[in-house]
Order: sequence, then C-alpha cells, then structure tokens
Amino acid sequence: MATIECLRTGLVYRNSKPHVHSVHAYFPSVVLLDNGDLLCTLVLGEAFEAPNCHICVARSTDGGETWHLEGPL
Repeated sequence: MATIECLRTGLVYRNSKPHVHSVHAYFPSVVLLDNGDLLCTLVLGEAFEAPNCHICVARSTDGGETWHLEGPL
C-alpha cells in the first residue's frame, strides 16, 4: 500500500476580499501530474450547500508553494 508523507501545509485558495464577499474553499483533492504540476479541485461558495457553490480547479507548478486558480470545472 502506498504511503503519503506531508512535507508542508499551505493555502490553495485565499479570499482576496473577505470584507466584501464571503467565499470559502471546501473539499480539496490534489493529484500529482506526470509533468510535476499539482492539480487541485475544490468547492468554492458562501457556505456548505449554498446555491452558489461550484467546483474549481487550481494548479501549482512549484510543488505547492503557490497556486493559480484556473476557474470553474
């Protein structure tokens, strides 16, 4: 069975204007692609089961140090 080792933790998504608009990130799933990029799917929305929740994709090309939100799935 494969094992997972946590080397660091960090943020995939940060709400850029929390004082204006409530957006939270839920249920991240990360995979390592063949080219070394990390691809993450996550749910963005105001709250659990809020009507504006949607699945988005984020990508890291530097081992998870920084993330670029690519948009909705």
